[in-house]
Amino acid sequence: MGLVLGAIGGGVGGVLGQAIYGLVPLRYASQSKVDLAVALDSSGSMRELYFFGNDPHGERRKAAKDLAGRLSPTDRLAVIDFDSEGKVVYPLTALASDADRDAAKRAIDQVDDSGGTNLSAGIDAAVGELVRNKREGRSQFVIFLTDGQGDYDNASAERAKQAGIIIYTVGLGKDVSANLLTSIAQQTGGKYYPVENASALSMLFEKIFTENIGMATAHGNGASPQGAKPLTSPWILILFRILGWAAVGLAIGAGQGVRENTREDLLACSLGGLIGGALGGALFDPLSSLVSIGAGLVGRGIADVVVGACIGGSMRLAQEKIVEASGKPTTTLLAVLPPKGGLVALPEPAGPPHKPAPTPVVFPRPVAAPPLAPTRPAPAAPAPAAPAAVAGPSLAEYQKRYADRSQAMAMAYRSGNFSLREIGQHFGVPSTAVKRAAEQYAGR
Repeated sequence: MGLVLGAIGGGVGGVLGQAIYGLVPLRYASQSKVDLAVALDSSGSMRELYFFGNDPHGERRKAAKDLAGRLSPTDRLAVIDFDSEGKVVYPLTALASDADRDAAKRAIDQVDDSGGTNLSAGIDAAVGELVRNKREGRSQFVIFLTDGQGDYDNASAERAKQAGIIIYTVGLGKDVSANLLTSIAQQTGGKYYPVENASALSMLFEKIFTENIGMATAHGNGASPQGAKPLTSPWILILFRILGWAAVGLAIGAGQGVRENTREDLLACSLGGLIGGALGGALFDPLSSLVSIGAGLVGRGIADVVVGACIGGSMRLAQEKIVEASGKPTTTLLAVLPPKGGLVALPEPAGPPHKPAPTPVVFPRPVAAPPLAPTRPAPAAPAPAAPAAVAGPSLAEYQKRYADRSQAMAMAYRSGNFSLREIGQHFGVPSTAVKRAAEQYAGR
């Protein structure tokens, strides 16, 4: 039952958390007129054996989609997929409507994870798309992302320079040729940005656009450098991450509360899961960025473990403080579920030794004997007395005798006449609470 309800809670919480995180408010940049081509490396090194590679979770696609959702309606976007060759998966199009943005995002999802790495093929495809659709008065830029080294011809950057196209290069992971990417960017008037963790790409893409493309365009149009409004604040992203994990913790806590089968435990576990999820959500981003092995896979694993520990620990602490320490009886939640039994199954106490059953006495069959002189009959032996019942007060009497519930449970347990489960069921607490009470009053 715990496994089933935990799985349901985790699934529901994951859906709710992802939905909440997807509600990050979009705030467009300034009303710039930018032509931007995003070239994404789709070589096989991005994802290896399902869980490894420099971007096994497709963070570069997410970063590109986030940027597409935040560009100004007057901007135009093109998307390039390159590995051994380059291809335009979304032609240069103005993002004037939600339908245009959705189409761009669907095209970004077509970027795969197979093939080699031809840097020139990606740059040539991006520059060619921009040059073919050049319009007077519009600045043109390329965000070029790769995770490795590959074929390159210096003529590619030279063509971009001659066309007035600025390239901002992004090197993902540790196997990139930083010198080459720096040279490409500087040759066209751009900058090189190294990043080890793929989860940082969304914020990096926003940074590139805000600090370079959007600001430069606003300044070039005669506006002040402050005319380009910043995109969504990183603090907003962190807040929604916290809310998303809080939803996960709430759903898992509710599942555990249903398993405990009392209204009080449902409230305590839900509250504990909510608080633990929010705390873990606040720690998730900083922890996941600490270790960059496997494009952040290890860091994400550590962060997930911390989130789980926060949720589980907060749930247990809330149960102890709200349910077990209150001294009040609990109320059954659902009659169809098993009664409350606690989080941990403990062995029953040894209790008083059981008296062995009396061995039956077998009398031999009488044997005929010669008649004897009459004698006085011997007095009959008294019948064996029935074993006396175990004397001692009932659990209700212990409850009346001691005002402190913990002491009442401890004295009942010390008598040896009742098991942990019997005492726990009578007082409406888990067996673990009875055990702690017995340890607390040991020797008193």
